[in-house]
Amino acid sequence: MQPAVFGLFGTDNEPLVNRFGRFKSKNEYDNDDRQLRNTTYGINDEPVANSYGVAGSSYEYKNGLITKTTRFDVHFKTARASAAGDGLAIIKYEYDDRSNHIKQSYFDENDQPINGHSGYHSISYTYDPLDMQVSESYYDKYGNRAINRDSIHKYVYEKDDKGRTIQQAYYDKNNNTVKDQSDEVYMVKYRYDEQGRRLSESYWENSTTKMTRWNGYHERINKFNEDGLETEFAYYDHNGKLFVSTSGYSRVVNIY
Repeated sequence: MQPAVFGLFGTDNEPLVNRFGRFKSKNEYDNDDRQLRNTTYGINDEPVANSYGVAGSSYEYKNGLITKTTRFDVHFKTARASAAGDGLAIIKYEYDDRSNHIKQSYFDENDQPINGHSGYHSISYTYDPLDMQVSESYYDKYGNRAINRDSIHKYVYEKDDKGRTIQQAYYDKNNNTVKDQSDEVYMVKYRYDEQGRRLSESYWENSTTKMTRWNGYHERINKFNEDGLETEFAYYDHNGKLFVSTSGYSRVVNIY
């Protein structure tokens, strides 16, 4: 829970404002401690807008779950964030009958569907029978498949029995596998120990064919001591041999 009022003060306890004229932020809550509204104010106790033209946000709930976020200007009128922001005024959230978040969609100040500056109108999420998220996909305001800023339409996850992601793959609008922009691979696999510490991260063309990350190695393996502290990580090629990284080393050893 955030504080009810958050204010800015100088070394002599004098009130200060930031470069947007903000002196304080006020949060309002209902009887169940759910945040209903957040508003920023200047020293004169009048609302002030941030760099995106938004003075605050209000929140709506149903069955304890947030269903709507509405941004407003200094006159408390619904406002759309400027071009420097995400371009959104209203965000809506949908859930299934098990309270899993299944959709998030974006609207303008007139409650009309829009594509945000990231290029899509909505994000859809699917879950397996154990309520573990197994996919995330993007759509435009007409319901057509869209891509995010990483040029990916859909992420597909495989989970272990503890809910940890053990495989992650990327797809385009035509359901073809596509490389992500971070690792530049089609698929990432993860291994964990019994305590949930990540032991390995490796890169693949598909579930059976190995590939290397953009900087040349196939797998990073981590080691931990009995206290759970990382003692070593090392890079390996697709044959399981130590790989010299672009920084000139293969292993990093931590001593405590």
